[in-house]
Amino acid sequence: MSRDLLLSIVFVLGLSVTLTHGRARADQPADTAAANDRSVDGKASESQVLAQRLPWTQSRLQGSPDPPLPFQTQRVFPKLTFQSPMKIIDLPGRNRRLVLERAGRMVTFDSVDDPDTFDVALDLQAHLDVNGDERIASIRDMTLDPNFPDNGYLYCVWAIQPHEVDGGTRVSRYQLDDQQVPSIDPETRLDIISYPSGDHIGASLCFADDGLLWITTGDGSLPFPPDIHKTAQNLGDLRGKVLRIDVRDATVDQPYQVPAENPFVDLAGARPEVYAFGIRNGFRSAIDPSTQDLWVADVGWERCELIHRIQKGGNHGWSLVEGPFPVDPDQPAGPGEIIEPAIVMQRNEAQSVTGGVFVPASSNLNPAGFADEPDAGHRGHYVFGCFMNGGIWTADVSSDGNVEVTKACESGLRIIGFANTTLNASTSGRSDVLVVDYGGGGIYRMIPSDESATQFDVDQFPRRLSETGLFSDLTTLSPNPGVAAYHPRATMNRDGASAQRVFGIPGDGKIAARQRFGQYVYPEGTVFANTISRDVITDGGVTKRVRVETQILAFDGLNWDPYSYRWDDEQQDATLVDATGDRRQLTVPDVRLGKRAYTHQFGSRSQCLVCHHVYNLGALSFRPDNLTGTPTSAVGDSDGFDHWSQLVDAGYVEPFKAKIDLAMVNPHDPSADLELRARSYLEMNCAACHRPAGGSTAAIRVQWGNPMDQTEMLNATPLQGGFGLDDPKVVVPGHPQRSVLMYRTATLGPGRMPKLVAHEPDFAGAKLLWDWIESMEPAEVPEPKFVDDDLANSSLTNAMLKWNRLIRTDASQSAPQAKAWYAASRDPAVRGLFESWIPVEQRHSRVGDAPDAEALLAIQGDADRGKLWFTQSSTAQCRGCHRITGNDPLIGPSLEKVGTKFPPRDLLDQLLNPSRVIDPKWQTHLILTVDGTVITGLRIQEDAKQWTIRSADGRDHVILIDDIDSHQIQTQSLMPAGLCASMTPNELADLVAFLSSLR
Repeated sequence: MSRDLLLSIVFVLGLSVTLTHGRARADQPADTAAANDRSVDGKASESQVLAQRLPWTQSRLQGSPDPPLPFQTQRVFPKLTFQSPMKIIDLPGRNRRLVLERAGRMVTFDSVDDPDTFDVALDLQAHLDVNGDERIASIRDMTLDPNFPDNGYLYCVWAIQPHEVDGGTRVSRYQLDDQQVPSIDPETRLDIISYPSGDHIGASLCFADDGLLWITTGDGSLPFPPDIHKTAQNLGDLRGKVLRIDVRDATVDQPYQVPAENPFVDLAGARPEVYAFGIRNGFRSAIDPSTQDLWVADVGWERCELIHRIQKGGNHGWSLVEGPFPVDPDQPAGPGEIIEPAIVMQRNEAQSVTGGVFVPASSNLNPAGFADEPDAGHRGHYVFGCFMNGGIWTADVSSDGNVEVTKACESGLRIIGFANTTLNASTSGRSDVLVVDYGGGGIYRMIPSDESATQFDVDQFPRRLSETGLFSDLTTLSPNPGVAAYHPRATMNRDGASAQRVFGIPGDGKIAARQRFGQYVYPEGTVFANTISRDVITDGGVTKRVRVETQILAFDGLNWDPYSYRWDDEQQDATLVDATGDRRQLTVPDVRLGKRAYTHQFGSRSQCLVCHHVYNLGALSFRPDNLTGTPTSAVGDSDGFDHWSQLVDAGYVEPFKAKIDLAMVNPHDPSADLELRARSYLEMNCAACHRPAGGSTAAIRVQWGNPMDQTEMLNATPLQGGFGLDDPKVVVPGHPQRSVLMYRTATLGPGRMPKLVAHEPDFAGAKLLWDWIESMEPAEVPEPKFVDDDLANSSLTNAMLKWNRLIRTDASQSAPQAKAWYAASRDPAVRGLFESWIPVEQRHSRVGDAPDAEALLAIQGDADRGKLWFTQSSTAQCRGCHRITGNDPLIGPSLEKVGTKFPPRDLLDQLLNPSRVIDPKWQTHLILTVDGTVITGLRIQEDAKQWTIRSADGRDHVILIDDIDSHQIQTQSLMPAGLCASMTPNELADLVAFLSSLR
């Protein structure tokens, strides 16, 4: 999404960081549509006595257990909040500071440490309204004349609406008077230079030591198609350029002069003001005081963010290329070779770059080693940030070669600009780097992370559950005042474990659910906690229920931070698990085996974010349509809440204004509707991934409330193979034995789902899904349901029928039959169906979800066996997307000569971690259309009018450019993680050997 479109959205809607959590939301779940006579915003009946909310004051879940980055941000001028601020600047000689607001106001305030008021110096919009002929779109930047103390001149760049008005973007000069509270007479306006208004107008202004004014512009285009007017390479157009002009003797008749040294003054057809070209949207610029080099932050298009060290007459690439990536190389190019950017930030690091200032030697940051003193010969550090994620980086630009970039800070702000300024008594006259927060309207400064305070924060993060402030008594798991338990209807399967759920909100903040499910506003400091308990068999043979893990999600105002706490054997307390996760070996009762070994996996923090991503914020089960239990007569904080209306009455949440027409049910309640039970089960166990932008490569969309004909399940061709089923589809109505969804739920073998959380098939859930699919009206005559007992040669479809019979048979009878099928079959898909009846120690070893790469590399693979597995095995899913030869792959690159390109170690890493490094050609594109449709896949064709996106199911979607509302490059590969988990280590070693042989 373009910077300018983002600014417009945030400006119009008035959204804060807490509302969007620093990210634009693309999902729009469908409204539900069946009858339920209770609206969630209704008050509880008079007979209900609900305990009112108490304040939660004991929370200690702030900060992080991990060492922080070297710098942090600190609010300055806390009594002042500005409306979409764009820039802050000191006013030398006036003892005032000026803040530029997007809507056209310029406000000033005293240069004191804690000002409590500001004054409007100029409201540009009000002035335009007087004229009645123009409406301001935005004002972008401001700079002061080098002789400002004497003449009071300041320059701003601003634009009017609508787009593409000739002369609609202007650089204008105003004059600030020298009164104690200064103001600007609008009649002092002198328009210096103009170019057409548009989506990308840039822009930034700065003066060099020689007194010349630098101006950056944008290409003027909307994001799609890129650079539609082809301005950036056209020297006859001011857009997409860096301009250099002389405004020292500006008059109405001649507002600027062109320096004779400009590179294109003698080139026919070129605008002489142009100093460099090939810029997409030069948003902020800065001059290196040591070299007078101009550095321009250039907001990227799709693949990366760019920062240029501007060169005289330089072609900086756009829109021939976007940094290292081609865009439109066939268009007419300007003169000269393309100059590579000094800094390229990949989209997983930054999504909308904001430049940038150079830190002077007098900076307060220097004592932390941020920049060297001038006598050390250092040329300074450049600081820049990201508007979208609030990250701040430093770049060492002390050489003409590679620029070293270091992550400096996670601010959580909508960074729209930086400034060097001198705060008064608080800094003893030393310079500060200020950060302007567009979203929250505040001004911050960067400060070194105080070593003692930093260590205190890290040390004080609760390492034990008893220290978190959630519970008053861990023996009974009683929550502290202000922390409440809740009881959703549908929950996730965790291999039979149970969960006790609580949440807490500091202060008096409330959770607000928007009109559509999945859109929530959470107060900073909100915490959700699940305590997982399961039955285990002790060394003495006694079965008892023990707490194993407490999972916590803590909202820091921008991100949800996941933590796990491991309960001790004495059940007295739980200890924080390392970020990489952990395992605990248990013995658990099993209805088929009597008992079995079980590995409880404490997920890594990155694994937690697989489900709790930007489109699944907070606790997945905490939602109005899942908190619809029958309200009891006396529900309080200690007993927990069953219904959203109880939470409203108690003061924890805002009313949900929309009527809930379809409430979720307990999937295991036999009295409930069968389809509602199945859909509730799929929502809690599958929909986190299998939804638009959920990260799954399959096309199915099982989220709650999505009508069945829009789930992409019924009679849909499975993308990743049918595993040997007869005429397989994702769901075949009336025929669960041919439904890939059913097989994946039932098996422990290849293709097993889910990949995380549960590690054994959920037989209760599998029975539910089988009965649901079987109850559907078939599109064909029902097949005879028989079981052929030819164990060794059974088809997978036949084995599915046998499996269904066995799960409904007493364990004493089913176990011997299942073991016989497992032993007789040579098909891994068939064996996987019956593996649940096999003791863990007798099962085939599998790669699993936490593989040891070094151990796998140590296995001597057989290339011939690997080829046989790739080409013939019913469980091999690779060939559905990749071809061994040829240049016409489905949705993945050809594997021809892949062994020449990558050594075995890299091949294995790509198989185990497909999203770690993604070739730009194979990046996944997420498209949100104007009608709310979300499409993800590979972009296989594009022109000026339309794109063709090939989704993970192999289908091509033609999308008109005019129908694209927003577009993102995803950081997840279409090749899903975990594909190798069900393979044996030898199978994976054979596959790597085969791929290595392709030369």
